[in-house]
Amino acid sequence: MTTTELVHVPGLGHSETPARARTVRAEREPKKSSPSAQAKHGRDLRRIQVMKGIASKMTYREMARSLGVSLATIAQDVKVVRRYWQVTMARDYDAMVREQEEILLELHRAVMPVALEGAKNGGPSMFAIDRELAILDRIARLKGLDAPTRAEAKVTVEHTTTLDAEIERLIAAMNPEPELVDGSPP
Repeated sequence: MTTTELVHVPGLGHSETPARARTVRAEREPKKSSPSAQAKHGRDLRRIQVMKGIASKMTYREMARSLGVSLATIAQDVKVVRRYWQVTMARDYDAMVREQEEILLELHRAVMPVALEGAKNGGPSMFAIDRELAILDRIARLKGLDAPTRAEAKVTVEHTTTLDAEIERLIAAMNPEPELVDGSPP
């Protein structure tokens, strides 16, 4: 019969084999991340500070000095942050438009039968028709269907002087006394 050595593991309340004790200790210790994961985390934290710097109207130099990085790094971070904001804002806007459109379509589904039913029962319900038209108008505006048509404007500019005449005027302005050409005054 062999005896197995047992090791006490704090917090477990009982003893374990050495191998199991090492496993339990390893599971309890905080995981160490790879250098690339640490660099990414540091970059993300820096970009959060860049976002705050942009919001507080700091210059690139001020942000670089406070974060201890180069101007090129700040410029790259600002580029990434602005791209992120642009994508996020577009996504948020699209989600808001979809949400509003769903609400309006629910209202449309509820009001349209009332407007049509009123026509069957001796006359249309003017209120329901008015509401239906308002809902349809709002849907059209939400989708941009009410955008004004593009008007084409043509602008023509006439130049009354030619290039040669302008050059002669400038030469005359620089030389107040005209020279005689071929012995005759100009």
